[in-house]
Amino acid sequence: MDANNFNQEDRALVVLASYDAKALYLTLLSLNETVSDDETIVIILNGKRGIRSAQVEEVARQWCAGHKRRFVVRPLNYGGAPYESIHEVLDQFAPLKNKGFICKMDDDIIPLRKGWLENLHLKYMALEKSQPV
Repeated sequence: MDANNFNQEDRALVVLASYDAKALYLTLLSLNETVSDDETIVIILNGKRGIRSAQVEEVARQWCAGHKRRFVVRPLNYGGAPYESIHEVLDQFAPLKNKGFICKMDDDIIPLRKGWLENLHLKYMALEKSQPV
């Protein structure tokens, strides 16, 4: 692993959120403990309109409030196929432009170990270097 080529600015975490506000809340609490405040984190809302989606959006927006590197995005195809929502946000959302490493996770994943995102990024970089072109 070459720490000299490691650049946190080149990295982002994308969380796909749909209908489970409680699961998202637990995931976000875990992220508070396991990733740096300096990480770029984008929550993509992808539930169809309704009370459960509104609850998810409220949890997401409250968590992001006051943090300059945390964002909530509702794609134009809100409620559509998850792949299309992710593609739209990756393609059009400025804070994700020119990122070399984007980690996507669902809203029901609970990371347990501090530094997991950085470690995953470093492992990915090492693996990429070891692959012949």
